[in-house]
Amino acid sequence: MCRSLRQARVAKGSCRVTDNEFVQLLYRGESESLDFKSEQYVFVGASQGKKAELLKDILAFANAWRNDTAYILIGVQETPSRKANATGISTADHIDDATLQQFVNGKANRPVQFAYEKFEHDGRQIGIIRIAHPQARPIFLDKEYGPLKAHAVYIRRGSSTDIAGPEEIAAMGRSDVRASEIPQIEIEFAEPRDRRRLGQEPRVTVAHLRVQESVRPGSVAAQPTAQEAADAMQYEARLQRARDAASRAGFAPLGLWVANNGSVTAHDTRIVITIAKAEGLQVLERRKVQPRSRFNPFNLRMTGDFFVTELTDCWELKLDVGKLQPKSQHFVPAVFYVDVNREVETQVSVSVFADNLPEPIMFSPLLRVTVEELDVTVEDIEKVVQGL
Repeated sequence: MCRSLRQARVAKGSCRVTDNEFVQLLYRGESESLDFKSEQYVFVGASQGKKAELLKDILAFANAWRNDTAYILIGVQETPSRKANATGISTADHIDDATLQQFVNGKANRPVQFAYEKFEHDGRQIGIIRIAHPQARPIFLDKEYGPLKAHAVYIRRGSSTDIAGPEEIAAMGRSDVRASEIPQIEIEFAEPRDRRRLGQEPRVTVAHLRVQESVRPGSVAAQPTAQEAADAMQYEARLQRARDAASRAGFAPLGLWVANNGSVTAHDTRIVITIAKAEGLQVLERRKVQPRSRFNPFNLRMTGDFFVTELTDCWELKLDVGKLQPKSQHFVPAVFYVDVNREVETQVSVSVFADNLPEPIMFSPLLRVTVEELDVTVEDIEKVVQGL
């Protein structure tokens, strides 16, 4: 796993759990901020009754009275008065973070800030559900779901789950004033050419253009005329330009759409994206793809664009967004490019930081890139270039 995914640090903890932090959690007992599950929740293809257990636990931790991040460790067996035992789960049993986000936040009255992380410890797979602090509370279901009641505020107390009473719910509302002073940032990937939102799990297609040669100008004579020779040289130059343009067009651009749904400005907003390496995958900055121009003759990185670094097993992309005004949304002008030589699916981690965010906003989607092979002529390429 990319080192930056595992060890990126912020003021109140880490973006993802490190080995040392995981071991420390094993020595703690179950509480308002920690739960152990020896087996994975029944989720994919399960009934509402089965899925309700996972939904209730996440809501209960989100509503709990706590001062730090809460964790549900899946594949860990509690051993009273001793270090918990990391027994592990099957790799196939992991739950997709984006699917779980949609499931929970599609039923709650307000967004729950949490993430599902795939973690490995001593060769064993562990599922980690991390519930951020603070949360805007109370959080409850708008409608009944299986055995869960609508408008009931489930809350974690010690190692069990309860339903909060009216006085406690009112206290949550008062503490929610503080949560309202935190920017509510939403982020999705985007198609920058037509400013189209792609959601948090982007699927893009790379077009590999094969430039077909037209009938070459010239003469069958052994000694072509000066005009015929000039026409042949001009055609070769056109063909080379078309091939260069087709090569650049093969990279698929990706951008971002961001919104601040809160009532306060997000200050000094920064985005870090890590993309795990996969065979045949390339990730490039804009300046590596677009040709030089009279505005940027040396193809320098422009202010406000992605800074892409290739690490041992991933690419790390950094972007300074600056201020995000309350109730605003926009497509970020920064762009990066991907290319593949075959269909690829790879892990991505996105972290959003701001000076007045107590914890980063994170999600870990999959990036899926497919390939489309197309035959084009020199004239086709020239028409596209002229239309840009």
